[in-house]
Amino acid sequence: MGTNTIQGYEADPDQVQARVAAALADIRAGIDNLTDPLDRYTALSKQQVLAVAVLRALEPEIIAERGVELHRMAADLAYEDVAAATLLGSPQRVAQIIAAARKRRNLPRRTRQRSVHSSLHSKRSVRTCPGGVNPGR
Repeated sequence: MGTNTIQGYEADPDQVQARVAAALADIRAGIDNLTDPLDRYTALSKQQVLAVAVLRALEPEIIAERGVELHRMAADLAYEDVAAATLLGSPQRVAQIIAAARKRRNLPRRTRQRSVHSSLHSKRSVRTCPGGVNPGR
């Protein structure tokens, strides 16, 4: 699995234990009708494989959901401001998470606000002489 930490956030040990206890209770309930130790062992092994697979599949989905929210924030804020507000550390990390979300969700590309400098160059004026003749062309 990927990273188990996100800067500035920690899992509450009590919440972790509560989720583990609930999941384990569900697993045990699913094998209560099995009396043979080998059958119970086999069922528990399958549950372990399933749990690991679910966690591996869940992490990128949660990252994608985080990316959706970053994308929403970035509609109004610069990536630098989003990075600061979310403790992500850099605009590049914001962009990476949004890109991961874009792969899994139908997110539109960010429309970049052009600087005054680039917008001035994109609107080139064409000088024409009287009569519509453009010298030098």
